Amino acid sequence: MIGLVLGVVLGVVFYQNKTAITAMSNIGTMFINLIQMIVLPIVVSCLTVGIAGMGDAKKLGRVGVKTLVYFEIITTIAIILGLVIANVFKPGDLVNIHSLTATDISQYTSSAKSVAKDGGMWSLIMGIIPTNIFSSLSEGNMMPIIFFSVMFGLGTASLGEKGKVITDFLEAVSQVMFKVTNWVMKAAPIGVCALIGSTIAQMGLSALKPLSVFILLTYVAFALLIFVVLGITAASSVYASPTYSESLKKKSFWHSQPQALKPCSPA
Repeated sequence: MIGLVLGVVLGVVFYQNKTAITAMSNIGTMFINLIQMIVLPIVVSCLTVGIAGMGDAKKLGRVGVKTLVYFEIITTIAIILGLVIANVFKPGDLVNIHSLTATDISQYTSSAKSVAKDGGMWSLIMGIIPTNIFSSLSEGNMMPIIFFSVMFGLGTASLGEKGKVITDFLEAVSQVMFKVTNWVMKAAPIGVCALIGSTIAQMGLSALKPLSVFILLTYVAFALLIFVVLGITAASSVYASPTYSESLKKKSFWHSQPQALKPCSPA
């Protein structure tokens, strides 16, 4: 909150100051890059260790498939939810596009045309399997990275005791990255201040209205995804678990017994 307020103040003070705008934009970009830097190592290390630590090959295969399917379904639902909210409330209509800085979006339009031309859904499905994992890591393509992490975890688990060296190493990597994440989060007020400051300095205080609407809609979308979509997912997984089913069987067994067979409560 302090970073947000300070960013608004700096934006007003340095309104249309190109030097200040450039400096704040660069600081904000560095903060975003720091966040992107820590995501992939955490995903690869935690997912690989989690898969490899399960042991049973048959169970690992089922979990691997379920992980990919779960990620794909939840991601699709999140995209649909975001598109619905954006098209219903249209937060972009509040932004004066003439005050924005022109940027090159040809890479996004070419990607969309490529997907539509090369097979649509089949192209997306085939894109899950990486031809070069290092290329996927450098481009930040999550689905190929998750697929590779699952396969790598399966291969590590199949080695048994020999694979423990790999799991120990990746476990250490995950702990290191969580520590780095803690450091990056401490810089969050500075990043927020720079990002808000550069926006206000370019567009003025009028940018606060569309920005506030966008933030509000983002939190609404997050709440719907967490409490509705993920809530239903968590509840369904609990009800479908063998432990829950066994618990229901025990309860139904005791309720079905004659009163004389039930344990007596102490007087």
